[in-house]
Amino acid sequence: MTAPRGTQAPPPTPFAGVPAAAPATPLQATPWARSEGDDLPPEIARVAEGGVTVFKGGLMNPGQQTWYALDLQRRSFVAVLRRTGQGAGAPQATGPVRRPEGAAPGTVESVHQAPASAAQCKAFAALAHRLLASPADDAEPAPMPQGPLRRTLVLLHQGRALHMPQGPAAGALQAGIVQLIQQPLQALLRGGD
Repeated sequence: MTAPRGTQAPPPTPFAGVPAAAPATPLQATPWARSEGDDLPPEIARVAEGGVTVFKGGLMNPGQQTWYALDLQRRSFVAVLRRTGQGAGAPQATGPVRRPEGAAPGTVESVHQAPASAAQCKAFAALAHRLLASPADDAEPAPMPQGPLRRTLVLLHQGRALHMPQGPAAGALQAGIVQLIQQPLQALLRGGD
């Protein structure tokens, strides 16, 4: 059905449709991934619908980077653990290790994937909608940790990062989304079943 003449159809709602099955789509970097630079693993760069968490280590974990993602288009959870620097042994997880193309010498990473159920995708969409609908809080944003430590959540729609509200209520919803994205892969990363 099309909109009547002279009116515009409303813009698509992020995460409105959860695909019934993972489509075969080409491995192309999204606009968000291109803006992040060449540092992203290809499994993370191709996420166009869903969420990505990024952790870059600080004093306790120098040279460690971890990406977790829920790729709604492919209905899968992805984790990429990267270790860079002197003595870069295998990342702290089980599984095959690779040397990323074009990465600094001594860089290794491991990639882990698990299927996402329709219920998990719908739970993500519900949390993301609540977060995006929450009012912006005028309170001071939480202080960013100093030094090289960085932890980030990005919600992606049509390959673009969405602006997320800040504040205590939004922070709680963000924490729920991060847990939903990371939890399915935790046992796999620890070597469990």
